[in-house]
Amino acid sequence: MLIEVAQATAAFVFLMVVVVGVHEYGHFLVARLAGVEVSKFSIGFGPALISHTSKRTGILYALRLIPLGGAVQVKTDGANSVRSLRLLPKVAFYAAGPFANVILAFGMFATLHATDVIRPIDPVITEFTSPSPAQAAGLAIGDRLLSIDGFATRTWIDVLLNGAMANPDKPAIVEVERGGKQLSFTLMRDGTRLGLIGHAQKDPSTLPHALSLAAQDIRVHLTQIITVPRMLIYYGRNPVSKFSGPVGVAGAAGTAANSELPVLQLAILLAGLSCGLAAANLLPIPIMDGGRIVQAVVERLFNSATSARIETFLAYASIAILLTLLAITTSNDIARALHRPELF
Repeated sequence: MLIEVAQATAAFVFLMVVVVGVHEYGHFLVARLAGVEVSKFSIGFGPALISHTSKRTGILYALRLIPLGGAVQVKTDGANSVRSLRLLPKVAFYAAGPFANVILAFGMFATLHATDVIRPIDPVITEFTSPSPAQAAGLAIGDRLLSIDGFATRTWIDVLLNGAMANPDKPAIVEVERGGKQLSFTLMRDGTRLGLIGHAQKDPSTLPHALSLAAQDIRVHLTQIITVPRMLIYYGRNPVSKFSGPVGVAGAAGTAANSELPVLQLAILLAGLSCGLAAANLLPIPIMDGGRIVQAVVERLFNSATSARIETFLAYASIAILLTLLAITTSNDIARALHRPELF
């Protein structure tokens, strides 16, 4: 038991250090290229476990105790500051962290596809479960799934995602392509199941195909931050009920670390987590990268810097939003871990 806990903890710390480190390095690299003065580069919060100050640049590098974030401390006013940058370099600075996470995830997915460690499943019905609500409703082997309840099914991941979000034992409207024609079926779910099975591709992936599949994986993971709330609202559920916080990520890391194929499972989790961090940081919340990008564009449009008073208000409002989301996701993570109904 202690060994499993230690492995889970080590896996969680490893994942967070990598995705946060890559994210912050994106900001750091663009800041340096743009001539912005950088004073600190930190992974994690709290007391420093390891730190080093460069004699050449004077930049303090630190790995801190709590690996739930990081920071690149830059000059914010005057010459060689972020505020002094023109619009495009400023936007590039804020977008660099999420972009670095996307590059990391793309490289992971492309490697996994190129080596055929994972193979894609097209949204084509190859088999039915027994019993199968879909088969009973008239769907047939060879049908290509186009949408479920209006949500596009471009990959089998979309099919699985819909099943995870849907209300059990509720009707589903499934649109398919058959012989060049588009058909629509209404069926009653078996729990959340439709009774469909798809098979992974048999032929090995070429490098161009692997790159295409990786791009597809990136699209799926990045858009989940919008798709999942839309699905939950459609099915009458809390729009953040299926998102996970640190507790959920730690649980997933532990499951991956203690699986039969820990390296593979951690690699897949790392890629997905990196995409999730990118998407979350692009949300238009003022203190997040997405909010900073919006602020930079608005300041340029009105040719006026944001006042200190508004900056303070936006910061406190953002912290309140983030703490609320953290409380909701953490409480739901704990409820799921205890096999209890989600609280929100």
